[in-house]
Amino acid sequence: MPAPQARRLGTLWESGARAARIATLLESAGAPLDERAMLDVQLDTRSTMYEAFIPHLAGAIDPDDENRRLRFARGVFERWGGGAGADDREYRLVRWSVLTLVRDAIEPLVAPAVAIQPGWRAGSPLAYIEPALRLLEERPERFVPGGHESWRSFIRASVIRAMDEIREASDDARIDAPWGERNRLEMRHPMSAALPWLRRALDLPANPQPGDLITVRVASPTLGASQRMVVSPGREEDGLFHMPGGQSGHPLSPHYRAGHDAWAEGRPRPFLPGPTVHRLVLTPAAPAGTPGQ
Repeated sequence: MPAPQARRLGTLWESGARAARIATLLESAGAPLDERAMLDVQLDTRSTMYEAFIPHLAGAIDPDDENRRLRFARGVFERWGGGAGADDREYRLVRWSVLTLVRDAIEPLVAPAVAIQPGWRAGSPLAYIEPALRLLEERPERFVPGGHESWRSFIRASVIRAMDEIREASDDARIDAPWGERNRLEMRHPMSAALPWLRRALDLPANPQPGDLITVRVASPTLGASQRMVVSPGREEDGLFHMPGGQSGHPLSPHYRAGHDAWAEGRPRPFLPGPTVHRLVLTPAAPAGTPGQ
C-alpha cells in the first residue's frame, strides 16, 4: 500500500514478516493445497526475519577469533537452520543477538523523539527490525552507535551483550537451552492465582512450544493462535479445527481440555463433531395452576 494511503489508516505498523512467509509458502506449493498442507502452513516456524541478520552476525566474527565466546556464537549462527522449533538449541542466542543489536542500533536514532515525549516509540520493537537491517546493509559511518569505532565492532559488542543478558535472565541461564524451555505455555485459569493448590486441576500444561511472535505459528508463553481452522465449502468432513483450552470452562467437565493437546502439538483434528456423547434437553415449565403442580 502506498504511504499516503497507509497514513489514513494509521502509522504504527507491525512487521509484515509473517504475511510474507505465508505468501512464499503458498506461491512455492506448485499445486492446490489440501487441508493438511494448509495446516502445515499455519504451523510453520521459520524465522526469515532473523535469518537476514545471520550474514552480518557471523561475518563480524572470524573463524579463529581470539575471543572464545564470539567463536562459540559464530558456531551457533552457522549451525542454526532458520527455524524456531521447541528443540532448537541455536534459536535463543540468534533471537537475543538480533533483538539486542536492533535495540542498540535504533535507540540513539529515536532518542531525540523520546526526549521530547518520554515513552514514545514507533510501533512495537519489531517495527525497528527492518530499519536496523538497512543500517547493517549500508553501514553509514555517521550512524555508527556511540562508543564503537565501526559497525563490526558494534555487532561484536551486541553479541557479547546478548550472551550476558541470557546468563542474567531469571528463567534459564543456559545459552544453548532448547527454545521450548524458554517458550513454555502459561495458560492459567483466572482462579488459579487465588487458589494455588488447585493449579494442577485448573491450569493447562506448561508445554514447550515451537514458534515465536514473528513466525507464522505465533507463540509466546502468554500468546498464541486463538484457533486454527481449515475448511472448504462442501468438504466439511475433510476440515480441520484447533482451539486451545477445550470446549468447557468448567474444570470438572470431561471437555475442559478437549482438543487442547491437538492445538499444542499441531496434530490434525476434525472440523466436524463426532458422535453425540451427552444431550441436554430443555423442558418448558408447566403454566402455574396446572393440575399436578
